Amino acid sequence: LENTLLDIMYDLPAMENVSKVVVDAAVIEGDAQPYILYEGGEMQRAASDQAS
Repeated sequence: LENTLLDIMYDLPAMENVSKVVVDAAVIEGDAQPYILYEGGEMQRAASDQAS
């Protein structure tokens, strides 16, 4: 679990207006990045640092 969240744990303190990070089954299985919920209600998947 810690390896799954490692990138977001380091990136999150530098991000502004983040109110919540949502980790779903796809994130744990390695298929997706966590959702980031911003103040004001905008939600998006975190950017992947890995090249496809």
